Amino acid sequence: MKDRFSIIGFTEAELGFIAAILLFAAMSAHRTAVAKPVSQPTPAVSRKDFENLQRQFSQEIRKNVALQHELDRQRNLRSRQKPSCIERHIAQDFVAEIQVTGIDQFQLEDETYDMKGLLQRFSPQFKQAQDAGCVQSIRATPGTNISTSDYVRAMNALGRHFYLDDRPAN
Repeated sequence: MKDRFSIIGFTEAELGFIAAILLFAAMSAHRTAVAKPVSQPTPAVSRKDFENLQRQFSQEIRKNVALQHELDRQRNLRSRQKPSCIERHIAQDFVAEIQVTGIDQFQLEDETYDMKGLLQRFSPQFKQAQDAGCVQSIRATPGTNISTSDYVRAMNALGRHFYLDDRPAN
């Protein structure tokens, strides 16, 4: 009895499967024949080059070991940075809220100071901080006509003496 979907005793699905296998085999045989380029032999390294590479490798291993020892030695070090006086409960808040108007120009309570004048203005707070082993904190904001580079330079100069908070006041 012949089924209308069978040909020579095979179903169409079986014949399709066989055709796919034959097509795959033909394609892979063609690829392997085309894909085999003529390979060049690997050039040998001279003994002198090999010994130089070994020597360099040994030096790098020694450097690595030395760096690892240094890293292990410094693993338990504490920070040299002093805590803020607010953290130490020496001060309740920032010692000042200043506005940076130039590289060496700071506005505080309607008065303009240079760095030297600002440091003199806060000398009692510096003395208190030095005795307590902490650093005073200030809030600094940019003035209206200061360039970004001047503001960054001024903040770096202030950062040598104070802990800075550059967030605007609430």
